[in-house]
Amino acid sequence: MRGTKAEKYFSRQELNDKAKVVMVDSTPIRFYFQTVNQLFQQAKIYQMEGDLQTAYILYMRLCNLVIYELQKHGEYSYSENKASIVAIKKTAVYAMEEIELLKPILEKRHDDYRAYVSQREAMMKAQEDVQQQQEIQHQLDLEKATKEQQDLYWANNPPAQGWSLAKALEGVPGTTSSRMTQQKSSHHNSSGVLSEPLIPTPSGPPPAIPKKPVAFNNAPKLPPKIPVEEDVHEFSQGLRTLIVPLRLLDRFLNIVRPNTIKNLETCGILAGKLSRNKLTVTTLIIPKQTATSDTCSTTNEDELFEFQNQRDLMTLGWIHTHPTQTCFMSSVDLHTHCSYQLMLPEAIAIVCAPKHDKEYDLTLT
Repeated sequence: MRGTKAEKYFSRQELNDKAKVVMVDSTPIRFYFQTVNQLFQQAKIYQMEGDLQTAYILYMRLCNLVIYELQKHGEYSYSENKASIVAIKKTAVYAMEEIELLKPILEKRHDDYRAYVSQREAMMKAQEDVQQQQEIQHQLDLEKATKEQQDLYWANNPPAQGWSLAKALEGVPGTTSSRMTQQKSSHHNSSGVLSEPLIPTPSGPPPAIPKKPVAFNNAPKLPPKIPVEEDVHEFSQGLRTLIVPLRLLDRFLNIVRPNTIKNLETCGILAGKLSRNKLTVTTLIIPKQTATSDTCSTTNEDELFEFQNQRDLMTLGWIHTHPTQTCFMSSVDLHTHCSYQLMLPEAIAIVCAPKHDKEYDLTLT
């Protein structure tokens, strides 16, 4: 694995599971044609940047959408869509070729990753065993050192004369009668001569042994911790960062001011680029459109898509005005934005209400 950390590599089956797509028949098929182009653009970028797993997932999503899902769409057989369908099928063929190139590379990396995981688990087990043995040895050393301290203390501090257990137990309940009985029995059975103890008795109680912590500086150090693996850098695990320039809003409002004065809505397309897993709005497109005081609809969308495809611009969201109303998303706006988020989960909608000097950026959750 590269460096001291390991990137997680999924099996091909796991990657295929992440590449599943769902087609919504109520969404105009032209949005799915554009989705195919955006999936292809993103896959190429991730592939060039070395994120092969994400590239594989995006290529697979593209193929699943073109080969399986779109054929179920109610507009698939319309004659006006034939040229677009031919185009996306060509794109799918290219995507399948890239998938075949990526398969052996990803399989090899997955095998290497599994070997790394097995080695890591074995090292962690060995580390735990070493630590357990150290703890056991430490306890044994502690007990041994404590006993040596006790022996050394008694060697330097022998018991004093004159102390006896019998005297120490005087007054303790349950011990007097037994002692007297023992003494009487001893007197009756003796010949009148008391035998001296073989070992001199101490004259006082044994002093308490000082408790002193034992330090060990010679214990072996634990092995270094194994580096924690990094998870795969795959955008489906979370929304990517989307950057919108601060000057975009003022620029848009200045451009559409003539329509705002006439109480006509105006919409624009937020287009941009993908780089290092971040999306950045770089271009504001004002497409051909029709408008009223509370609606606007784009026209000649094929021209818009061609303009973006020629410049490798992704659709990152849209912006529109409410010249006579406050900031909110109407039911029509919500339906429109649903199509944008089907193309790109991070897509945003910006609503401007110039008369109220307010604006909001919104996404569906």
